[in-house]
Amino acid sequence: GEIAVVFDNQGSSTMRYVTDSICEKAPVPKNWYAQKSNPDVIEYVSKNPNAIGIIGVSWISDRDDTLTHSFLKKVSVVGIGAGSGTAFDYYQPYAGYIAQKLYPATRNIYMINAEGRTGLCTGFASYIAAETGQTIILKAGMLPAKTPVRVVEMKKGGIK
Repeated sequence: GEIAVVFDNQGSSTMRYVTDSICEKAPVPKNWYAQKSNPDVIEYVSKNPNAIGIIGVSWISDRDDTLTHSFLKKVSVVGIGAGSGTAFDYYQPYAGYIAQKLYPATRNIYMINAEGRTGLCTGFASYIAAETGQTIILKAGMLPAKTPVRVVEMKKGGIK
């Protein structure tokens, strides 16, 4: 049957990315639908086997979030890729695959500060650029500009 492609809403950044970058600004096909939110997309896909939902990676990446756990119980995350079509050409949206540029559906996020002086925006930009902010970005399933480093030392008898 016909496959339904479902987005979080008509004007979302995810919808815009797909129409601009993948469809190259061609009209959206009739079998593409907008929901009201990302949870609505997951609910729709879980109830309709002929549907594919497109949402941001942060909705399914935080393994400590109970909402993420409930989503992953309802739907499967599909690997995507380009190339010859063998099983080795498809990648899940994990930060490691994004960093290696193997996962193809990525976009850059920029922070633009138009403040005329140092203020709240400068403080927020500094926080996001620091280790704590970059760790939050990594935990959300996105690839930070500066990857926080974690050193694990293996010793006889366990991890330190």
